[in-house]
Amino acid sequence: MAKRAHKKPPKGAAKPAGHDDLTVMHPELPVSVAGRDLVMREYGFVEGLRLRPVIEPMLQDMETLLLTTPNPTTDQMLDLMGNHIDSFQELLAVASDTDVTFIAGLSQADGMKLADAWWVVNGPFYWRTAVSRAAVQRVQKRMKADGQTSTQPSSGTDTSAPTSAATPGDS
Repeated sequence: MAKRAHKKPPKGAAKPAGHDDLTVMHPELPVSVAGRDLVMREYGFVEGLRLRPVIEPMLQDMETLLLTTPNPTTDQMLDLMGNHIDSFQELLAVASDTDVTFIAGLSQADGMKLADAWWVVNGPFYWRTAVSRAAVQRVQKRMKADGQTSTQPSSGTDTSAPTSAATPGDS
């Protein structure tokens, strides 16, 4: 039985809406390091919550860096990851379904390749978190510097007994 041939879209044609929804919603990036084919994946919701205490000190340092340097360099980010190397190794291992021992044994080139893959897949979420926190801190600092405070409470309702004569019409 014959099958209907489907016309291929011309090169450069726009892809249909939603063609990459799964990739956007749950990105994965194949990466080959130290002779192993791995997949760097985004953390799931519960997994991300479990890892929150692991990444929190790194997030705080990202926030501090953003408050002093709006556009950090790659070297500054590498220094930041190096300052949290134990945590970062764990984050890399979890997202690539490997273990910390494997991560610790990587060459410089393979380690950078894996770290770059982690940043592509998981970095945007944590970067947005740090940017948001830094923005809130800037606003709070500006409000304190400008002397802005909450509005003063209005005066209370008078609850004492009236001392004047009744108003006309009360008689």
